[in-house]
Amino acid sequence: MSDARGKALWFVVEPPGTITTSNDHGRTLIREALQGRGHATTKRVLGLDYGALASLGARGGEIVAPGGHVVQVEPMLDGSGRVSALLVRADTPAGGRVVPTPPSKKNRARGFARIAGADPMTRTGLHLAERFARTSLPILVIAEPGAGARDLVGGMHAASVMADKPLVTQDAASLRSPIAESPAFAQLARTGGTLYLEGIDELGLEEQSELVGELDHGTLRDVHLICSARSDVRPLVGTGALRRDLHQVLHTATITLPPLRDRTDKVALAERMLSEIAPRATLSAAAREFIEQHPFHGNLLELEAVLEHASALAGADGALEPRHFPPEVRPHESNAAAFGGTKHGAERRVLEEAIRFAGGNMSVAAKRLGVARSTLYRMLERHGMARA
Repeated sequence: MSDARGKALWFVVEPPGTITTSNDHGRTLIREALQGRGHATTKRVLGLDYGALASLGARGGEIVAPGGHVVQVEPMLDGSGRVSALLVRADTPAGGRVVPTPPSKKNRARGFARIAGADPMTRTGLHLAERFARTSLPILVIAEPGAGARDLVGGMHAASVMADKPLVTQDAASLRSPIAESPAFAQLARTGGTLYLEGIDELGLEEQSELVGELDHGTLRDVHLICSARSDVRPLVGTGALRRDLHQVLHTATITLPPLRDRTDKVALAERMLSEIAPRATLSAAAREFIEQHPFHGNLLELEAVLEHASALAGADGALEPRHFPPEVRPHESNAAAFGGTKHGAERRVLEEAIRFAGGNMSVAAKRLGVARSTLYRMLERHGMARA
């Protein structure tokens, strides 16, 4: 494979398109493409499925992927001479930077699809989200970390009149006065769009006052404001940590997403996730029972991590059994007590999984968890885990 072009990325890809190994540039592209969520496949990262890459490897030559990368493929053969994997190289075109293809409205709307299900509380939340998305009302989303707030926001943006404009996410805890001069506000002042303030319960009082002023004076008239909090913010109003006037602006359009442990459709969600992670894998009766009973304090994120771990052990065509799940979440194992038994242990495991996935990058790990970076640091301190 030629080195004539710019920055080179390479991946080892196994059927049905799972990226198992990559270089540093490849890992960077994976993080950018997945935004801390989901299983790394060539379809998600490059826009090309395994069949297209295998065909390219068989005939030789190169193609241009939807995102602009120039792709070449070399088949990797096993001892019997059969293709066991593909070595995929993706080059940045010489003289230019790859600009990711903007997601279609259909793809952005996948946010709703990822969290949708038969659970009544979730269906109510999605119904409200679809209605509120078509208005200019500021929206408050109440959801635990990993319960799907980012997916919900993506779906609302796709369903709004702002769908053809940017969706900008701002960590509320890192927002500093004067907020009107922050990059997020400056960008949206030029273009309009949706501003997602993540972790409004961690926004400073001075910044809260400025946000109310921006809303009162109409400077955000071309911006749809969506905020999120980890739990009911009314107690914060009582203690003075959240301004009453800001709460009055937000509470008229509030959407609550239930934690996974309270949902009535956990098994159906797991089967849908597994169909994306390993399409030919299945859940055994024992695995379904475990998923029904496990509290999943890490919510959708923990469920996804458990399924990815189990599918890797069971194989692409295997039936997932409880023995394939991570040791610290398996039922009736003695090491459960060492992890604190319930919520404490589950939270630590989810932290470790997110940091491992992010390669130690705290910003990426925080995005994967759906929390502000400052919140992630506090969670690490609570578990006695050192910052990376």
